[in-house]
Amino acid sequence: MDQSKAAGADHQAMAKRTYEDFEPFCKWHNRDNVVEVHLQGFRKEQLSVRTTHTGMLTIHGERPLDQTKSTWSRFHKELKLPNNCDTNRVAAKFAAGVLTITMPPKVVAQPPQSPHEDDQKQQLANREKLPRPSHVDNQTNNDEALGKLIKQNQDVNATNDENAALLEEEVKQGSSGQFRQRSSLASKKHIAVKLVLVVAAVVALGFGAYVLYKHGHHSYSSLQVD
Repeated sequence: MDQSKAAGADHQAMAKRTYEDFEPFCKWHNRDNVVEVHLQGFRKEQLSVRTTHTGMLTIHGERPLDQTKSTWSRFHKELKLPNNCDTNRVAAKFAAGVLTITMPPKVVAQPPQSPHEDDQKQQLANREKLPRPSHVDNQTNNDEALGKLIKQNQDVNATNDENAALLEEEVKQGSSGQFRQRSSLASKKHIAVKLVLVVAAVVALGFGAYVLYKHGHHSYSSLQVD
């Protein structure tokens, strides 16, 4: 009977309450999957932290603001849990007005290795430590020798190309010199012919003048009168 009266009194008191809702300040630490909720003035027993099967984190709290307990402050916040969070290991701690909630990731269990797998790994490790077969070294040496021969052949071809270019240049220069020499000889011959012609003309003129002189002397000679 007394319990029924107390329950009825509490119900009436709750019906007369007025609430002031607020949004608490939250700070995320994504690297550690930790969230801090600042709730100054609250006590631990006035807070509720729950996880849902849908991957949500629900935080709720309410406290009276006066002695009559007619006015209360409350909040309700829902946060999305990380995808890799282990909901069975979520933990909450309240100290100095700050609610710290830790959401650790799931631990993936490594399958046990069989002795056979260990033997295979050991065999591979031992095989890597073994010296390389001689034919592998011979192949490497052959490849190096072939590379050197190719390089030498390229150098020889380059030298031959340079010599051919020099020879071609010398031939061009020699041809040009011979052409200039021939042109000079032809010019000299042409001058000599001209000189011969001039000399011949002078001789011919001198001879013609002499003939005219002799002929004129006999034609105009004085006659004696008897």
